[in-house]
Amino acid sequence: MNGKTLRLIRLALKVKQKDFAEQFGIEQTTLSKYERGLLVVPPAKQNRIFKALQHSYNISTTELDDMELLLKKVEQNHEK
Repeated sequence: MNGKTLRLIRLALKVKQKDFAEQFGIEQTTLSKYERGLLVVPPAKQNRIFKALQHSYNISTTELDDMELLLKKVEQNHEK
């Protein structure tokens, strides 16, 4: 999972960055850095985030993977 995907999910859910970060047990500044691509989301944090998204918002890992693939396609088409 990358930060861009996290940002898109957060915006779609209309959740403030601070509230979203609290659900994952991370600081708002850390989430901001993930979303802007300044930090890579470590695997341990990814697992925590996946579980929180599944529990709180009923978002499956398949749906997250699909979102990331779609985002990559959009970025590739934008680069052309």
